[in-house]
Amino acid sequence: MYNYNSAYFRQAARMQLTGQWGSAALFTFVFNVISSAVNGLFSFSLDVMMYAVAFAIGVIAGLSGMDVEAVYAADSSIFTLLVMLPMYPLIILLSYAVYFLLSPLMYSFNVSFLDNKRSGVSLDPGRMFKGYKKFMRIGGTTVLMYLYAALWSLLLIIPGIVKYISYSQTYYVMHDNPGLSYNKAIERSMAMMDGYKMRYFKLLLSFIGWFLLNLVTCGISTFWVTPYMQTAFAHFYEFVKEEYEKKASAAEPAVNE
Repeated sequence: MYNYNSAYFRQAARMQLTGQWGSAALFTFVFNVISSAVNGLFSFSLDVMMYAVAFAIGVIAGLSGMDVEAVYAADSSIFTLLVMLPMYPLIILLSYAVYFLLSPLMYSFNVSFLDNKRSGVSLDPGRMFKGYKKFMRIGGTTVLMYLYAALWSLLLIIPGIVKYISYSQTYYVMHDNPGLSYNKAIERSMAMMDGYKMRYFKLLLSFIGWFLLNLVTCGISTFWVTPYMQTAFAHFYEFVKEEYEKKASAAEPAVNE
């Protein structure tokens, strides 16, 4: 019997990627370029808004008869606070808009490694855009996931991390169950992760050395490390899915009785 620990999932990932490391790296490179471009546009938009708000504050100060130069020369922390306060709701909305826009891309990126594991489907960059055919379903579910995790994080960091792990299988669940989305897909992920959150956390921790390698190589190694991780996560999903289905089957006779 297999010992389904972190070493098992990493070994399974390495075996699966044998002969595919080049295509997996290219697949990851394309994903990073697109997501970085969208995030860069988001950062640029924030900068433009900050300058616009700062300019508006100067205009209001001038119309109020205040010394505009003195306002701009005020304590930087106070001025920054004045600029950021009216922008905070916009920053939140824009953040979720970015999650919404990128979610089909993230979905396709994740499930492609699962399809590769199951049927040997090639890691073709063209597959990365298939999620946009289900834009609203995937985008809406992603926004809910991030919103729930953010609300739990308001309590403390730990509850937020626990919820993130609980929701970690949602994209795979949606891929295997086209009829599930939004809360139902998230709830299925939570049910599947019941009793397996620590095992997932240990799998994450087992990649710490690879994260350090990314730092040493200035991020170049991420094009190989990321597919390695995603493939290991795909194998983990297959494991928890099988365990979940076993529990569901065992519970059926009791329900029928």
